[in-house]
Amino acid sequence: MIDDLDGDSKDDLAVGVPSESIGGVTKSGVISVYHFTIHKSPLIFRGAETYSQSMFGKPTDRDMFGYSLAAGDFSGEPSKQLVVGTPYIGFEGRQKPGWAFVFRDANVHHSMKALYSFGQ
Repeated sequence: MIDDLDGDSKDDLAVGVPSESIGGVTKSGVISVYHFTIHKSPLIFRGAETYSQSMFGKPTDRDMFGYSLAAGDFSGEPSKQLVVGTPYIGFEGRQKPGWAFVFRDANVHHSMKALYSFGQ
């Protein structure tokens, strides 16, 4: 998914890796956000971060965080928010109902901050 996620008027690239295993948790999933600067030509890579649902709680096997991605203005803030779909998450004692997590840019260093999550 390509969009300006940090409000610098330059596109960023968000990539979901739902089959990634982290900390011994199989297919819990991650996302990576890549930032670039366009200085004439070529495109210059400025850095990247990787995130998991651990910002909201403990991941479980086969949650597949990062299965879907979308960006938009969901809170009225200057920069867009990133919504991360997690179709098979078991959250708050529910049996794999699916969940969405919303992140926003937190500072000039391009790290994302967890805003809120919602599900069925």
